[in-house]
Amino acid sequence: MQPENETKIFAEVVFPVPVDHAYTYSIPEKFRGDLLPGMRVLAEFGARKSTGFVVGVNADAGRSGLKAIEEVLDPVPLFTPEVLDLARWIAHYYLCGWGEVLKAALPSGIHKHSVKVVRLTHERPLELAALLEKRAPRQSQIVRQLAEKNPLPVRELTSRADAGSIDASLAKLRQAGFIRYELMLPRPRVGQKFENFVRTAEGWNEESLFTLATELRKSAPRQAALLDYLCQHAGEEFGRGDLAREARVPPDVVSALETRGVLLRSRIVVQRDYYGELEVAPPPQLVLNPGQREALRIIGGELERRQFATALIHGVTGSGKTQVYIEAIARVLAEGGSAIVLVPEIALTPQMVRRFRAHFGRLVAVFHSRMSPGERYDSWRATWEGKHRIVIGPRSAIFAPLADVRLIVVDEEHEPSYKQNDLTPRYHARDVAVMRAKLNRAVVVLGSATPALESYYNALSGKYRLISMPNRIDDVPMPQIAFVDMRSEPKIIGRTDPVILSRYLRQKIDEKLSRGEQIILFQNRRGFATLFKCSSCGYVAECENCSISLTYHLRGRLLKCHYCGFVRKAPEVCPKCGGLDLFFRGIGTQRIEEELKELFPGIKAVRMDLDTTRGRHAHDRILSAFGRGEYQILLGTQMVAKGLDFPRVTLVGVISADSELHFPDFRAGERTFQLLTQVAGRAGRKERLGEVVIQTFTPEHSALLFVRHHDYVNFYAAEVKEREPLGYPPFSRMTHILFKGEEEAAVLRTANQFAACLRPDEAYRALGPAPSPLARLEGLYRYQMLLMSSKEGDAGGSLTRAVLRKALETFRKKHRAHRVQIIIDVDPASIM
Repeated sequence: MQPENETKIFAEVVFPVPVDHAYTYSIPEKFRGDLLPGMRVLAEFGARKSTGFVVGVNADAGRSGLKAIEEVLDPVPLFTPEVLDLARWIAHYYLCGWGEVLKAALPSGIHKHSVKVVRLTHERPLELAALLEKRAPRQSQIVRQLAEKNPLPVRELTSRADAGSIDASLAKLRQAGFIRYELMLPRPRVGQKFENFVRTAEGWNEESLFTLATELRKSAPRQAALLDYLCQHAGEEFGRGDLAREARVPPDVVSALETRGVLLRSRIVVQRDYYGELEVAPPPQLVLNPGQREALRIIGGELERRQFATALIHGVTGSGKTQVYIEAIARVLAEGGSAIVLVPEIALTPQMVRRFRAHFGRLVAVFHSRMSPGERYDSWRATWEGKHRIVIGPRSAIFAPLADVRLIVVDEEHEPSYKQNDLTPRYHARDVAVMRAKLNRAVVVLGSATPALESYYNALSGKYRLISMPNRIDDVPMPQIAFVDMRSEPKIIGRTDPVILSRYLRQKIDEKLSRGEQIILFQNRRGFATLFKCSSCGYVAECENCSISLTYHLRGRLLKCHYCGFVRKAPEVCPKCGGLDLFFRGIGTQRIEEELKELFPGIKAVRMDLDTTRGRHAHDRILSAFGRGEYQILLGTQMVAKGLDFPRVTLVGVISADSELHFPDFRAGERTFQLLTQVAGRAGRKERLGEVVIQTFTPEHSALLFVRHHDYVNFYAAEVKEREPLGYPPFSRMTHILFKGEEEAAVLRTANQFAACLRPDEAYRALGPAPSPLARLEGLYRYQMLLMSSKEGDAGGSLTRAVLRKALETFRKKHRAHRVQIIIDVDPASIM
């Protein structure tokens, strides 16, 4: 054990790379004593300089000849010891690098990494380019590019060149002494925003300003006009540009008064706030009902104990869970603590933000992907500085730099969006929330009307405290649900395409519209049609990069892939047989929108899906307009299924309940039950009884039968009864191993080689390798394996993870797979 006063001259540093250990660097004398765990440093790593994270400092490294840290990037630690420990647990559990986790915990764009650049050293580049034109045209082109901008990053120079590779040409230019390579450190992409402000300098008052204005009235009338304006606003501070606009003078007039010493300029940090203009009314005085009071009593008791605890609130839609969260947070703040509230991205609406800010004002910070990088950075920085004590956001908010976290709420805890699928680290925010609460001796509250089966299983087994809220606020009845069997729905005379709105749903829409009530229509498919087909030869328009059919979009007559973004014009004739008999199959939100215009002329409907919400604040504008009653019908994808509370909505129509039901995923029934129950919950509040119409081709499916009666408990019992014999979660832990690359043979070979490196063990069983359900995506072939570990034989999954680490180590020693990616996903949300 090292003495506390011993000088720490070595640092353990992790980088955002997929390795499971730290690197040791020497600490230069000028940084000794000041460098602490949680700070960022700049250090040489491989062939470049990169941002790393200090995770430990030591007096003895055990070896000599170490590289030195080049720069310390932070005056104080960005991470508390608790968050460093949390990141280390995530790296260990999800089999990724500690540095990768720490990078994900910070706002994007603040890290420094050196870039390899090419610098032209010849004094007369245009003459050199002309000289090289005939004998080495590619070298000439490179010189001309560098003459325009010197230096240039190698990657940018390559993209500007006509040819694919310029390595040989660069080597010859370097050998001739015309260029050299350098490492350049670009500025971070985001940082604090500064604005120039002005105010009257000391010694200037209304009288002296007026006197000067009088003197300048003829010689400098614009300066005099600005002085008159300042007389009326003595003592105020202005944004420099704002002052010129408000006083109606050119900016150089402001500069002139600065030169005279009348105005004093200062540079001030400004806070960018996505919700800065959100109007927030005082919260109404609410009296909790018995169910809410009981939930709050249980949570409050756990908070008083100051011990780690997890509670699952199983509360029906409209039962008042959010108010319970707010009351619990108020108790935490009163005791000096802080809180994190995780909300699925699509449920993070202005309604939600307004409600929390009404109670807690500027103590609330909001993180979400619709914010600009600068806005996200400012929210993070203000939180880190201690200006906020509540953070609301999607999964990444679990890393919020709050001190003394005593309560973490995970609303709609069943949502698959809490699992990061596409980037490392592939963590589940709900499970990370539980671990962060454990490290803080805090309370975590999971809330849902349709809990994940794993969470409900944990509650029934005693791992979590179960809190039931079976009744809606004011005892409002649950909406009545009716199913329409679309197999027996008659076709519309004169039309060959499928029926979109059944007779019963059309009747209900008419009924609600005649009463001035509002309607939500749900279809989890955007675009116009999901299939573009030739009836003569059977040709189906498919993506060039993915094994998936293209979706037809009405605007621009485009065929789009919703996985990789591939787009092309819809053909007028079949590209295979030249036939003209092309037709659409499948129903997207655009097609429903056209149907509404035809069936209900004059009725204002608004569509909300990814295509209509790309713009800044577009999501908020649509919901606000619908809330004000500007539209009678809100049509959308799962964006309309959660987080919305509109009292005039009395009807929810589900166009097709089958879209998720038949996916080749063992969670398909669970996802369908959750989604339909959640969207049904948007109907009916207080005096207005809600109704739900669900259209389906499989009304006999067990998941739908339980939806009809809002019966989660029996749905859970039936679902686990099917999963237990198969050993699926919640009775096991699952690890998904994906292999993907451009050449199918190489992908399959790599998958088989990796499978051979897995040591046989009773702790798990392996399935595969086999082609993935989506066998090709974004131009890459995909094979997969599943490892299933029993919770009895490997309770925490540590044995299986040890086997995987050993397999990776063995594979890297024996094989080379540069063109095949191996992605390990622990506790996957989907196996597609």
